[in-house]
Amino acid sequence: MDLWSDFIGWITGEAEKPAEPLVLGAELKCPWGTAHSYLYVDSDDIDINNLPQAHVEDCMANYNIYPFGKCIYRMGQPCELFFCLADRWENSEPQNVIVNGREIITTKSTLICQTSGTEIRAVTTGQDALYAKELMLYKDMNENYPGLLEILLDPYGSLYLDGEMYETAFRFLDDCLARHGGELSIEFVYGEVEPEGKMIKVIMERLDPDSNHDLSAYDISVLMQLGESVTSFENIKAKGRERAEEIRTDPIKRWFEAHKKFTSELKEELEQAVCAVILFSSIETVAPIEGPPGSLVPQAGIGGAGVPATINPDLNEYYIIGALPGGMQPQLPSLGSNISATGYAQTSILSNKILTNQTGKVDNYVSNVKGVTAAEADFNAMNPTNIRTYSNGTIVGDLPDGRTINLHSSTTLNGVPSLEIINMVTGRRIKIRY
Repeated sequence: MDLWSDFIGWITGEAEKPAEPLVLGAELKCPWGTAHSYLYVDSDDIDINNLPQAHVEDCMANYNIYPFGKCIYRMGQPCELFFCLADRWENSEPQNVIVNGREIITTKSTLICQTSGTEIRAVTTGQDALYAKELMLYKDMNENYPGLLEILLDPYGSLYLDGEMYETAFRFLDDCLARHGGELSIEFVYGEVEPEGKMIKVIMERLDPDSNHDLSAYDISVLMQLGESVTSFENIKAKGRERAEEIRTDPIKRWFEAHKKFTSELKEELEQAVCAVILFSSIETVAPIEGPPGSLVPQAGIGGAGVPATINPDLNEYYIIGALPGGMQPQLPSLGSNISATGYAQTSILSNKILTNQTGKVDNYVSNVKGVTAAEADFNAMNPTNIRTYSNGTIVGDLPDGRTINLHSSTTLNGVPSLEIINMVTGRRIKIRY
């Protein structure tokens, strides 16, 4: 038994909860994995919420259970490289319910990872059927709308190239509407919960990428109170056919449709370059002046929009007051040593961190050394200035290269200390969890 897991269960009260059977779609967690996985069950016995129950031999790697992201035990390498599971689940107490001649498994059952020796446990029972619905939807799409799912799961996939898959997408939309009696609720389509609704929204975004298809929770609530619903897709289909014709007849639009990934990355790089040009052209360089270190002293210089600029003589950093929209006040280092010193400090603190994933403009790391003391040491190693502490305990400082750094307790990870370095101009972030 994993005594540590049992202790945590006792502390959190999880150990006192009664065991519940696991079914198709149960969410699973490995303590060393960066992502959760799900349980696939292909039993013919349908027992709970029309879902098959799992038994002790539903433990085949890459069939019943897929890898858990990256393996922290193996220094952040892909879990799939070391994915080796025991040949059966273990029940802490005998089960009376039998499926296909084998004991069922429950929220108390454990499965040993033979790489790390730790226990894999269930996070949910799967009885809410959300993951099962997704599996069944994917199966239906592969059988009845071949090729459509693969395009939609690819963030840069196109419905307008190679086979005119947009017509298949139209058929999927019409069939969904028919299956639900000709009317879909706003919450079903835009609530980001129902797998079928999420797929409908993805199709609308691909058919008409120039329109905004996102609704906030408030928007959804208001539209539902007004009795609004989706009763037809004819408008989005008309826009889709119009776009298809444009891509077919216009070589330039067809090229952009075929190279969406390249153009997306190019757009991001150009936005960063434009921001840099605006910032560095918005202020006239003036000579450093005398003044108390760390103070902001007005200078005979003009920032963007014709407003005065100020300078921090200790760091030779210029501050543009009111130069940019939204009240932005970027810091522009005039000494290269400040930038290189900050870069060296960043490289140093990341040397013992594991990159777990990269999401958009965010690089997520996990520290090998845990605890608030390690987080504070890394915070101080970056040599921040103008340090301030907020009422919620968050500590914020300014870095010599113009970025900000903050130290706070994670609200989603039970207070785990987190360090975050933010470039306010480009939006890029580095997050480190301790």
